[in-house]
Amino acid sequence: MEIAVDSMDVVEFLGSGGSGDGGGGGVVKVPITVIAAGVANGALRDREAVKKSVPFWNVPIIQEKVRGVDDHPPEKIVTCRKQIVGQVKNPVWDEEGGKIRAEAWFSDELGSPPELMEFVRGGGKLGVSGAYFHETVDESGELDGSEYSRKYYNLVPNNLAIVEYPACPVGTCGINVEHDKVKEVKIMDKEMAIDMEELVSLRTESATAKVAAAESERIKKELGEKVVAVEAEKAKIAAERDELVAKLAEVTAERDGLKAKVEAAAVEAKKQEFLSKFPAENRVAAESELLGVYMEDPAKLIIEHGNRYAELLVSKVPQAAKESAKEFVPEPDVESQEWSAMGFPTEKEIASMFGVEI
Repeated sequence: MEIAVDSMDVVEFLGSGGSGDGGGGGVVKVPITVIAAGVANGALRDREAVKKSVPFWNVPIIQEKVRGVDDHPPEKIVTCRKQIVGQVKNPVWDEEGGKIRAEAWFSDELGSPPELMEFVRGGGKLGVSGAYFHETVDESGELDGSEYSRKYYNLVPNNLAIVEYPACPVGTCGINVEHDKVKEVKIMDKEMAIDMEELVSLRTESATAKVAAAESERIKKELGEKVVAVEAEKAKIAAERDELVAKLAEVTAERDGLKAKVEAAAVEAKKQEFLSKFPAENRVAAESELLGVYMEDPAKLIIEHGNRYAELLVSKVPQAAKESAKEFVPEPDVESQEWSAMGFPTEKEIASMFGVEI
């Protein structure tokens, strides 16, 4: 396949010895217009979408056939280093032209064919076509006389291929080209742009890997921040729960103390009720001989100590002395009666009042 040659003023050759004598080897660096905003193959690449993709265009330059101008590789993305013949470097946005300009580097180290290096060093022009992942939105319109039915955004470049029929015509895009030095414009039938649906089944070593790594770091950072926030919330909830549990323990202890007092008061009331049955002069004897048995088992008192119980119930004081004696009447224990009427809350009931599960 014949390659047309047109001289180009802007070309830099760095020989292996740095002399720039044009000998073989070394590094050749020439200007390249990578991609332009606008309508291509019925799709709109608007200025903002193209502009945002500038940092990602440090991609390999590939050539499917070493000795000729061909198209992208069949798999659309670069997975074989043998296809790489150069490298795009230092991409910048051209605001006036609405395109991305950069430097095309060719060298022995990059695997550039000698004839290709010699061709571009002499100012030879080549068409290029970028392969990039993108997202698509259905949108129709017209721009500069060209109609489009869809719009690309979130461009993620993968490679830049040397092709014979670029979507962006030679002169607008390409190696060693400028818009005012066009001799021939060719349009290829289909631009090598890759839909996001294909992304899951493709593997890459260049810009997509870098973008994926950056996205992975962003996600990890975002997840890390969320984990920190969740842990902080868990700590807060745990502290609140500990506070409620402590409050529950405090209230439970207070309840148990009151319950003990009430129970003690009930025991004392029972004792006084028992002793009140006996004449005043017999109460000391009743307390020492019978009260313990009564408090343990009233039935046992009747069975085993019935005679003594009956004996002590009878007063030995004359009737006149009885009438003059002040009868002992125990005062009612109001607090004990109130608590007995209400019943005592359980620990679970107290916990439920504070919203704590135990």
